[in-house]
Amino acid sequence: MIIEFRAAVKGGGGGKTEMSDKDLASVADLHQLPELKVLRETYCSQEMTENVIGFLKQDASDLLLELVQEELIDRDAIYRKAFERLEYYVTETASQKVSIPSTRLGRLDLLNEISRRLRKLVGLPEFELLGQPIIDSIGQPFPALPQLKVKAFLAKGVDQKMVDEVSLILHQRRPDILFELSECLRLVQYSQDIKLAFYKCLRQDISDVEIPEGLTPAHGILLEIKRRLHFLRSKGSE
Repeated sequence: MIIEFRAAVKGGGGGKTEMSDKDLASVADLHQLPELKVLRETYCSQEMTENVIGFLKQDASDLLLELVQEELIDRDAIYRKAFERLEYYVTETASQKVSIPSTRLGRLDLLNEISRRLRKLVGLPEFELLGQPIIDSIGQPFPALPQLKVKAFLAKGVDQKMVDEVSLILHQRRPDILFELSECLRLVQYSQDIKLAFYKCLRQDISDVEIPEGLTPAHGILLEIKRRLHFLRSKGSE
């Protein structure tokens, strides 16, 4: 099993030669990718998950192996290029050959299930879920975001008033985006799809707030909204 192999080559004992994470990713046998029960079927069913993963094993094994390498590195320490490439491939290419989830939350769950299986394959523990969803589903009332003092090193190019106004309007007009972002935090998962939807929302749905042009202010607002969602989820502690 690849798990036993990983323990041997990474342990450095018994005269074994140490193997880098990159080398380890290259020998991961995708044929041994485990089948796991999905964490929930609300947005992406077990059957759809297995069908998409089966397609990826045949047609995009290189992308899966790139993702193995990312899983072997601290997620907080890297810019997740492999995840972006796989997410784009699923949406733009795999969707032409196999059914994929129609919602961003469904695609988030699909990516999370792929991640869970790859981590299991190379002997990595699953990320612990951060509690329960803030609401059961999109459409239910979403609680108001707390007003936190912005952190200057995060909110570059924006100020307190701007972040507070955006928080209020998002709660009123786009609670669906807030829920999607909160689920990224809960699953400890990345979604370029949801991030870009947030940026689009800032420009189209919150045009009455004067947000400076460019990616830096939008990213600063995103980080501050995530802080407030995390505070809301953890009920008062950052």
